[in-house]
Amino acid sequence: MKAKKLSNKEKFAIVLEGLKGAGVADICARYGISQGCYYKLRDKFLSNAENVFDLGKATQNEQRLVAENIRLKQCVADLTLEIKKMKVDKVRGIYKVCEERNRQVVKLVTRLKSEHSYWCYRRI
Repeated sequence: MKAKKLSNKEKFAIVLEGLKGAGVADICARYGISQGCYYKLRDKFLSNAENVFDLGKATQNEQRLVAENIRLKQCVADLTLEIKKMKVDKVRGIYKVCEERNRQVVKLVTRLKSEHSYWCYRRI
């Protein structure tokens, strides 16, 4: 038998009829569900019934989690900026080192060329 997909309104109507006192077998036959399915819907409905009046209010735990989430996002943003700055500084530092090294190599090559004018580029 293929499982029947019930909308939230249908689930609510099924549980409400059962709580009003209608027979479980009659309800299950009318909606084409098993009694086990009815009892699962009823238990789920009753376990969440205490939260019905708290819909507009955020719980303390939710508020704490939202504040912690904001704090962690700010921390990640700060660390990301710091890492990018370190990368830029590293690249600039490497570029400065390479630039200095290139100047030294050019000086050495020009000195060798002036001392040994007959050397070709392979020997230098």
